[in-house]
Amino acid sequence: MVHSPRFYYNYNNITVLPPPLKESSPYHHSRGSATCHHTLSGGENLSSVEVESVLYTFPDINEAAVVARPDEFWGETPCAFVTLKEACCKSATEKEIIEYCRARLPHYMVPKTVVVTEELPKTATGKIQKALLRDMAKDMGSSRVSRM
Repeated sequence: MVHSPRFYYNYNNITVLPPPLKESSPYHHSRGSATCHHTLSGGENLSSVEVESVLYTFPDINEAAVVARPDEFWGETPCAFVTLKEACCKSATEKEIIEYCRARLPHYMVPKTVVVTEELPKTATGKIQKALLRDMAKDMGSSRVSRM
């Protein structure tokens, strides 16, 4: 029986797992499509989609994207890139956004860094390019804010 190394297959009602993928495998993704939405912060898994859904409820935020930023203590911490609505006076600060999230999210999911920008990088079809945002967060260096 020929099978793809990406999928499980069933043989006589027994589920057989594929062999572990090597980094040289064409199916191995270190930060690929499914894992790009997850951050491991101090042993806690968090979904960027959950954090983004809270950020979108902030009255002044137009767009939001959350990526992992390297951290010396936690390994990775959430870093939010946001654009503000045109109609507002653009007075929302990083501290206000973090406090808003702190009231609505568990402490480990609260973005430790918020970057207010004019525009988020997008593809030709209008999707936010999180890979570029991850590179920008990595270029900012390790965050050195408090450990909680």
